[in-house]
Amino acid sequence: MTNLRARLAELDVEIVEQERILYQLKQNRIALQRELNATVFPVATLPLEIVAEIFLHYTPHFHKPYAPVFYPSAPSVAITGVCRAWRDIALATPSLWSTLDVDFDLIPPHVVSVPGLVEGFIYRWLDRTGTCPLSLVFDAPARGHGSGRLMRYQEPFPLSRLRSVIHRYSDQVHSLEVDICGRDIRALGLDWAEFPLLRRATLFCDHNRDSTLSLPGCVFGNAPRIHHLTLRSSGIPTFPLPWPRLTEFEGPISDLQLFVLAPNLTRVTCSHAAGDIESATVISHPNLVSFTGAHSDMIRYLTLPALQYLGLYPTTNSLVPFLKRSSPPLLSLSVPGYSFAEWYPSMHLIGRTLQILTIYHPSADIMSHICRLHTPFHALPNLRSLTLSRVAGGVDLSFFVRFLYSRLDKPLHTFRLTWESSPFLDGKYRTNPDDERTGDTISGHLAALSRVGMNIYLGTNEKNYASPNVLCIPKHLHATDAF
Repeated sequence: MTNLRARLAELDVEIVEQERILYQLKQNRIALQRELNATVFPVATLPLEIVAEIFLHYTPHFHKPYAPVFYPSAPSVAITGVCRAWRDIALATPSLWSTLDVDFDLIPPHVVSVPGLVEGFIYRWLDRTGTCPLSLVFDAPARGHGSGRLMRYQEPFPLSRLRSVIHRYSDQVHSLEVDICGRDIRALGLDWAEFPLLRRATLFCDHNRDSTLSLPGCVFGNAPRIHHLTLRSSGIPTFPLPWPRLTEFEGPISDLQLFVLAPNLTRVTCSHAAGDIESATVISHPNLVSFTGAHSDMIRYLTLPALQYLGLYPTTNSLVPFLKRSSPPLLSLSVPGYSFAEWYPSMHLIGRTLQILTIYHPSADIMSHICRLHTPFHALPNLRSLTLSRVAGGVDLSFFVRFLYSRLDKPLHTFRLTWESSPFLDGKYRTNPDDERTGDTISGHLAALSRVGMNIYLGTNEKNYASPNVLCIPKHLHATDAF
């Protein structure tokens, strides 16, 4: 009996002690909670302007495959759902809402069917921008047409309603992209809307349909600052466009009228060229600086004395006559490997100026031919960048190692060679047959060249085998010794 009472007393003492410890722990927790509540998170101490700038870097600026007005996961919308402070900052940052990309086919039909409902969402979005310049993308093609985002099964959004949106904000639009492929462009009234800030425009339109259209005015005729036009169609539309104002054009070229209609062009990117382009006379365009996607049938009838950048897809021997006729200060040339016999004779004509040479899709036979001749590269003393893209088959890498060593004292600082499949770069190669110390793998030599400042990429699009951490160039080896 006495032992039981003693044990019970011990338990009472232990309970009192544990209650004291529990009380102290609760007090410590309360103190820590007060301290935490009083702590200001670092992000909350940033000036509002810095937070707004962070938001702008978080959100996309263009060409995103969703309609942000209708999706709560859109970045601008997601920011407003974090906390009240961020919502206030986001809504008070006009430029955060100045980019809008709407694919109308992603909007449920029951929403589209309510007059003014879609427009109301768009107006609330864009009204937050104040007077900021706007970048707008509207995707509303006819059924069975479009830019490839989604198959069109529902009725297209009425162009009369889209016109109301565009015209309401036309005085703020800086960049506009409209896809109405298969529909009547006249319904948008782009020929009489005022676009005082518009600089860049993209039209997806059906040339076959629009070729018979007659417009009372010029599409974007009231856009005094427009300078860049992109067309996605089967040819250049016949409805009026502000060609004399353009300095940059991207789209299909079916004839050479573009170079007559737009005398102030400095950059042209041909997305598609019709075959058998012919001209009664050679057309001279003194202002064109860059021409990519050029077809040999085009340069056959063009004189471009200011040309500096040329991306060529030749099928006939027209490059040499073009260069002799134009005498351009060519800095960059991109050519296909399969037409080696066509562009190779022109190297001596552009050697004094060419700095960038890109050869794409060269076959194994062509690569072997290039490595035997040496001339395509040695005729270019000012070459700064050499790219061999999508090479098929084996390559004499020892040739390129010798060539790169020979260019250590020359301007060349970038070399890229990409295969269509993974190469094997572990074979030994000695730069000096009499000195075993210089023996290393091909990738080792390329790494050595990288360590002394040459920018080398050798491998596939996914992996660069030229690691800069392997071997230093032997001190006794000079450029003149290697090649």
